[in-house]
Amino acid sequence: TLLDCDSSTIHHLIRGIFDGDGSVHYSGANRQISICGEGDLLVALRELVTATLGTSCGCLRRETGIFRWFLGGRFNFRCFYDWMYTDASVYMNRKKLAFKF
Repeated sequence: TLLDCDSSTIHHLIRGIFDGDGSVHYSGANRQISICGEGDLLVALRELVTATLGTSCGCLRRETGIFRWFLGGRFNFRCFYDWMYTDASVYMNRKKLAFKF
């Protein structure tokens, strides 16, 4: 599971998942990250982010046969970004540029 991965490199795996299935949403001053995927994976991701970053766990919803995990709030948004891009040399530039601070 995700929780069994090496904590010093797990953020690279999460960045890969985000690059493939994640997105950034803005509504006025509100910011939100979402990732689509299989339910068990997103539950593990939510637990990992909560334990690692000490942020709120976000919301997990089932949408037409697939799950979507949401993480919102300025503090959570920034913490997730900083953690995910720590020591990053490989990433999708358009996904990284979607984060606006």
